[in-house]
Amino acid sequence: MSSRAERRRQERGIPRHARRGEDSRTSPVVSPIARDAVSTWQELASGQGLKMGFLDERKNMTGFVLTGEYASERNEMTKRLAV
Repeated sequence: MSSRAERRRQERGIPRHARRGEDSRTSPVVSPIARDAVSTWQELASGQGLKMGFLDERKNMTGFVLTGEYASERNEMTKRLAV
């Protein structure tokens, strides 16, 4: 990964453990986020992985990160994204 991409992820506030994944056998699932998005990361669940949503001021989900046991929830989380 380029250092430029790494800086962008850090600026967005994605925690390091969310980027790398809790379980090395499961790749993290990350939804694309608009460059100009005004949202904050909120932990939705944790356990044998991490489930985080990128929520705007009205609590609409505009992005997400899933690792470990939550990686299988990709389709469900995609349906929850604000259009």
